[in-house]
Amino acid sequence: MLLGVHVIVRDEADVLGRCLSSVQGIADEIIVADTGSTDQSAAIAAGFGAKVIEVPWQDDFAAVRNRLLDEASTQWILVLDADEWLSGGEALLLRQELEEAALSISAFKLAMEHVIDDTDHQNVVRSEAVRLFRNRQSFKYTGEIHEQLTNETKEVDGPLLTASFILLHDGYKPSVLQRKKKTERNLRIITRQLSQRPDDPFCLYNYAVALCQSGQLAEALDAFRQSLASTSVKAPYRPTLIRDYAKTLLATGKADEAGQLLRSETLGYRDYAELHLLYGESLVALHLLSDAEAAFKAAIAAGETGRYVSLAGSSGYRAHTALGEIYLRLGHRSEANYHLKIALEQAPLWEPALKGMALWLHEDGVPDSALADRLGEWVEPGQTKLVARVLVGIGAYSDALLLWQSVLNEEWTVRDKVLYSECLIGIQRYSEASQLLEELVVQQNPAYSEELGIAVVDWMLCLWTEERRMPVQGWSQLHLLMGKPQLEWTKELDLLLTSKRRGYPASLANARNLEAARIFMDRAIGHGMLPLAQRFVKRLRGLDASFETSLYDNGYMAASAELMLQSYGAKGRLGAEQAYRLGELLYRKRLFQEALPLMEQAAEAEGSAIADRAQLGVASVCLQLALESLQPEEYGGGRSWDGGWPEQDRERITEALRLTEALGWLTNWNGLQRRRAGGDASEANFLMHDR
Repeated sequence: MLLGVHVIVRDEADVLGRCLSSVQGIADEIIVADTGSTDQSAAIAAGFGAKVIEVPWQDDFAAVRNRLLDEASTQWILVLDADEWLSGGEALLLRQELEEAALSISAFKLAMEHVIDDTDHQNVVRSEAVRLFRNRQSFKYTGEIHEQLTNETKEVDGPLLTASFILLHDGYKPSVLQRKKKTERNLRIITRQLSQRPDDPFCLYNYAVALCQSGQLAEALDAFRQSLASTSVKAPYRPTLIRDYAKTLLATGKADEAGQLLRSETLGYRDYAELHLLYGESLVALHLLSDAEAAFKAAIAAGETGRYVSLAGSSGYRAHTALGEIYLRLGHRSEANYHLKIALEQAPLWEPALKGMALWLHEDGVPDSALADRLGEWVEPGQTKLVARVLVGIGAYSDALLLWQSVLNEEWTVRDKVLYSECLIGIQRYSEASQLLEELVVQQNPAYSEELGIAVVDWMLCLWTEERRMPVQGWSQLHLLMGKPQLEWTKELDLLLTSKRRGYPASLANARNLEAARIFMDRAIGHGMLPLAQRFVKRLRGLDASFETSLYDNGYMAASAELMLQSYGAKGRLGAEQAYRLGELLYRKRLFQEALPLMEQAAEAEGSAIADRAQLGVASVCLQLALESLQPEEYGGGRSWDGGWPEQDRERITEALRLTEALGWLTNWNGLQRRRAGGDASEANFLMHDR
């Protein structure tokens, strides 16, 4: 017999049929090791003609794999997990390639695609792995988890299978990890490994990944650092270690550390597109837009080699979208359009590219009512919810709402419901939004996720906007999502915002709780709930400055400036954050003389997070003033005069100004915020007249 398929199962009835169906007509023998199922897994396997053997589970995948090898009677063995399945290709071509394989080839790699997102199936990680190998070649598996095929202690490698099969896998989706408690199992096994081999870099790496999956990012960073310090440059997993380490650094706000790591590592892995992409993302976070532009171009140049574990589109639509977003920020509209179009040609359903294009179209004068039709140039029919999500992202709430209402009978994700409620909030239908969010948080009781956390905050904001308190059933659910201290101060904030009570409660007086209240207030401003945001300021002393800067950061430029000027008139001073934003506003209005002292004040503030950006602002203001002072016509002579040194200086200063602005010191607004900053902020008018 030519080919056998080996699978390990334990309560995999929901996916095993898909797996075994995909190898029908390919395999001569199927052997399934059942490690203790209590569902119908064994019966399903038997229904496909599989030989089912019972193997006691001892937290050791390699032991079970080796037990399967003992049972094999075929020339070749294909190893699958129950949540994997073969797609594409033709059975005849696969079998022909195995029959004609040179004796020197003992194993083949298969191309793999891992679906890692519950809602976006373009969020796919691609890799290659040895899953197909000759039987009876002294092969065995080692490692209790993330087991490796070895031959005389060496890890087995081989060429990529040319038959056009792809091995698909969806076991890394968050919902699957949570439902099947895979992360807990992995942590248990890896922790035991580390107790025996505490300095093993591969164990440390796997431990870090499991910690990431369980949400323990700070602990994961320590494990990544330890692993990298002792991992050989030639270790096959090292490139993926760098990738995962960098992604975790970015996820924890450590863009500077990620940039330092990737600055050197991209030199050693020039053909690893995702490393260049991550480097570009770290540079964007550090406001180094010119350097980020170069990194994204390097990602495109690297191409898709297939050698590395990598997000699909890292050298294609993801990198082109990132370039388009940079050019939108810099006002380079033709370049932005060029790269966004390439991204959409490669991936028409890629939401970030569609958002970028929607913003580009809006800035080009296309009205909201026509945006859906224009986006239809790239989006296939039947993607109504996708277009609705895009319109929500740029604040076109009324037209997005019409699209959501046209698909009410379809299945919705938690994210869809949160975005639908955002539309309702955006057009001030707070009661409807509150009802939807209450149903999502309390009645449906879904597993906790980032989207559910957003739903909780938005539900509270809707209640507080109408001066309604959180119902009892809401607190019953929230105690499952919050720690006790957080729950207690949230209850007090609920009382404070929905009653006539004044003052500053002692329980909310500490800096940590005040910062949490600031997050609620900022979210309210982001939604345009400005009266509620004002109520935060009036009832919690110490939020005034944050209110003014948050208004600016959310696109309410004129209202923010008015309030900051009022503060300056009343107090005779501004904080560094306020001075920076008012200076930036004056800079955008080309009032450079007036902007300069404010930028200088912000730049000189010790310990201020805004100081670096303000220093770049000072440089840009000075360059603008220099340009104003160089007017070639003032130096004109006869008709043959060529502009002379003033014109040459203008060119040099203009280039310096371009480079300085490309360092990203100007505030980066999203689509909705840019609409407000461009004048669509009528809901903020009352603030300028509310004395």
